[in-house]
Amino acid sequence: MPRPDSAFPRGVTELAAGEFHSVAINNDGTTWVWGWNSYGQLGNGTTINSAVPIQVTAAKGLTTITGGGWHSLASAST
Repeated sequence: MPRPDSAFPRGVTELAAGEFHSVAINNDGTTWVWGWNSYGQLGNGTTINSAVPIQVTAAKGLTTITGGGWHSLASAST
């Protein structure tokens, strides 16, 4: 299993934290999530928790993000 610091994406331009999860947008446009996911708040189509960042491949073109208690919100450029 990779160490969390080595798995963290480089070049993060946006970072947001929810109650038990976090979201990052990288400078290459990729979106990364990690943390508690019992209600699907990571947005990766599962309810599996992740201690290390995983890429959300369905999220493309996001420019801003925010994390809430049990949810995440994002907006994309038009």
